[in-house]
Amino acid sequence: MADYPGYDTFCRYCGKPIIFIRTVNGKLMPCDATPVKYWLSGDKNGVMVYQRNGTYARALLDGHPSACSGSGYRPHWVSCTERDKDRRPKERKPSPAVLQIREQIAKERAARAAREARAAEKREAEDKLREAEERQYRLF
Repeated sequence: MADYPGYDTFCRYCGKPIIFIRTVNGKLMPCDATPVKYWLSGDKNGVMVYQRNGTYARALLDGHPSACSGSGYRPHWVSCTERDKDRRPKERKPSPAVLQIREQIAKERAARAAREARAAEKREAEDKLREAEERQYRLF
């Protein structure tokens, strides 16, 4: 484990030892507990390597051992093997406006179903009346 009191723990997904480094923005960045040697690169394609003081540099992880720029910590999300396996898509809570719209739609559907049911009953009653009238005409 890294000698960083109060900030060393294990990853809850893969179980590897990690440390938390407070970035310059004040947020905690989970990093692998073992430091890596890095070589500063002039381009933006390097990997992020964090220092204990919260700063980071884009660097390469391979180079000549005597020309090493320093050592730092890689973010743990790069090497965590189990992180994405446990994650499930989050269920989004609908906003109050969406809930209100859904409620209105449900009310309108219920009202339409009630109207259709009343219309069907009315048609059925009219059909029965028509049949009864036809039977009466046949008698006379």
